[in-house]
Amino acid sequence: MRKIMLFVVLFFILTTIILAHEEPTKTLKERQEKVKRKTAIFIAKVKTSTSWEYEIISGKASEKKWKILHQEYDKTGNLTGVSTYKNDSLVERAEYTYNANHDMMTDIDFTPHGIILEKNVYTFDKQGRVLSGECFNGRNIMTERFVNKFNRTNNTIEFIKYGKNNSLDYTILYKYPNDFDKFEYNEAIKKNAQGEQLQKIEKKISPAKLLTEKKVFGKDDQGTYSFEFKYNAKKDIQEIIKKNKNGSVVWKEEYLYQQNGNLYETQKTDAQGNLISVVKYTYEFYK
Repeated sequence: MRKIMLFVVLFFILTTIILAHEEPTKTLKERQEKVKRKTAIFIAKVKTSTSWEYEIISGKASEKKWKILHQEYDKTGNLTGVSTYKNDSLVERAEYTYNANHDMMTDIDFTPHGIILEKNVYTFDKQGRVLSGECFNGRNIMTERFVNKFNRTNNTIEFIKYGKNNSLDYTILYKYPNDFDKFEYNEAIKKNAQGEQLQKIEKKISPAKLLTEKKVFGKDDQGTYSFEFKYNAKKDIQEIIKKNKNGSVVWKEEYLYQQNGNLYETQKTDAQGNLISVVKYTYEFYK
């Protein structure tokens, strides 16, 4: 469950266009967004997507590149496999299975040699909200688990993570402005087993229901950094700007798309406009 827990942390802080890992949906709103992404992949007939990072020399991208991520999709648009690379060498692979309603049932991580590292198994309600998850190691021994507690009176969902010996690890309380099946959460607080705040997220949603800002606070509730999101006419992410607590820019990331809507390239620059990284995406398609 280390990958799912990592994803929870990443999703908690920042959701990007290309997800390195699939995740189970906890609300009908999240499920609708997932179906929307899945449908777009199905319509485009995407079979695989590969991410390539380019070497930066003197502020420009050279022709030297290396593979960092490879994603595989079935013909319905479900993500079925993800392989991560470092220096063009396979580091880890994940494979996913789904039920008839396209809810993710298992998530299995493998070493580069095909040995199982861990297996995550999820349970859903009839409408597709994930209720719980269990993590098993390569010897099929459960090592971690989580449960989601839904509170419609308070419009909250509490993610509760348990570690070894079923001991409480941490919790994340997601707060919604109204019905969690219809809205994005606008605040989330992560606490340790002792109830001490580890992190807090505050989100701003536009009238068009687009995320425009996400602030991240640390243990002392002081603003540590934030993300600003800008969109194109198709409501695709066009730019993400990271700022530190005094509002100055840390970096900017621009997203470029092909005419068919597929993400083609991301470019990250520092506060002075110097190029930091370039990632390009290539695709294979079903006939």
